[in-house]
Amino acid sequence: MTWLLVAVAAVGAAGLGYLYYARRQVGGPGPAFYCRCPACQRKLHYHAERAGKKARCPVCKKPFVYPEMPSVEQ
Repeated sequence: MTWLLVAVAAVGAAGLGYLYYARRQVGGPGPAFYCRCPACQRKLHYHAERAGKKARCPVCKKPFVYPEMPSVEQ
């Protein structure tokens, strides 16, 4: 019975680890572009299809609009 609990915990931990890893990836179609939050200057990445759309900074929570012509900062 104990080995079953250990196996289930290991599979669960591996699944959560994968989900965390996948969430941290930029992902999505096309290259990633970068802009800075106008309020806190945090560097944010986004994809071209988000250009011109409203967003909210994940750090300071202030609303802003992604730039139409994204810059490719590194």
